[in-house]
Amino acid sequence: MRRFITFICLAFLVIIAGCNNFDKFDRKRWSETKDGIEFTYRANMLDNLLQTHNFKGMKLKRVTDTLGRPQGFKKQIMYYDIAMKLDTMPPSYIKRLYIHFNADSVVTRTEIFEHDAKKKK
Repeated sequence: MRRFITFICLAFLVIIAGCNNFDKFDRKRWSETKDGIEFTYRANMLDNLLQTHNFKGMKLKRVTDTLGRPQGFKKQIMYYDIAMKLDTMPPSYIKRLYIHFNADSVVTRTEIFEHDAKKKK
């Protein structure tokens, strides 16, 4: 009976571990889009990217070599779109990775930005 319970517990753990939505960062897949606008794999790779790549202190060139061209710049911040819900204009949901840098083009910090425009009743 003990072996059976151990087997069931191990099987349950394997199933749960296999069902996560997190992928290892892959440069090529990071850039893939469904329609030229929405990025297919970024949301699932974001946690792994931030755990395995310490951008703070990196030069901007090295960041763009790793992540490719950003979707935009705002003063001393560049950003990469992670997820969007394009049901309205502007989009009702946006998730972005902001990378802040100083005047010497060195990354000072990263930030996840999320905006969800909930519909008012």
